Amino acid sequence: MRTRAVAPLLAAALLLAPSARAEDADERADARAGAALIVGSLTATLPFLAGATLIATGTDITQRNAGTYLAEAGLVLAPLTAHGVMGEWGRGLLHSAWPAVGMGGMTTLLLLRPDVVEGGTLGTQYAYVSIMIFTVFSSAVGVADAMRAKERARAPVRVAPMVGNGRVGIVLGGTL
Repeated sequence: MRTRAVAPLLAAALLLAPSARAEDADERADARAGAALIVGSLTATLPFLAGATLIATGTDITQRNAGTYLAEAGLVLAPLTAHGVMGEWGRGLLHSAWPAVGMGGMTTLLLLRPDVVEGGTLGTQYAYVSIMIFTVFSSAVGVADAMRAKERARAPVRVAPMVGNGRVGIVLGGTL
């Protein structure tokens, strides 16, 4: 009699076990996505605050420019670290490229006009702020993209041949 009662329970446990493992995997992926947001945000925010402090309290051009470089460097590294938490280092490098373009623009501006923060013309100060805004937003997009790693893992890109009624081709599916 006991073996008859155990068999359905064992079958039910075996049927429910994969879904429990899948739920655990989903919870782990959600936790990693949250960790990616935290790591990316801290990587952007802490150097940005330290750099802003140097810009505001610096006594000379060198200190102010060092603050700008520090703030920009954190913004460049934020997408890389966020994607690194998710195990997507290549995608992190890709999303760090746009903030790096912003940092390159800022470097060029500071090389051409080192006194832009305090003694620059109105046009160069607008350029300074515009480049900083571009770097902040492009970094934020990269960090936000890291949180979507779970979606990309579930829907990989699929390539399949297509043949039918006089047509031959390739079908692409999934998330690009």
